[in-house]
Amino acid sequence: MTMDYETVFPNPECYGLLLRDFFAAFAMAGYLASPGEPFQITRGVAKELAESAYLIADAMLEESSKY
Repeated sequence: MTMDYETVFPNPECYGLLLRDFFAAFAMAGYLASPGEPFQITRGVAKELAESAYLIADAMLEESSKY
C-alpha cells in the first residue's frame, strides 16, 4: 500500500484528509509562518507555494516509505 492514499482523521461523516494533503498543509503553514521579508500573495505566488508544499509532502512520503 502506498502511503499517499492513507488518510488521517477519518470519522463516520468524512473520509478524512489524504496523508499527502496533510503533509502539504503543514509544509505551507510552516513556510508562511517563517520570518522573512513581507510579500504580497498573488495568484502566481500562491501557485508556487502550493507546488512547493506538495514537493515537500511527496519527499516526506518517499522518505517515510523507507522505514
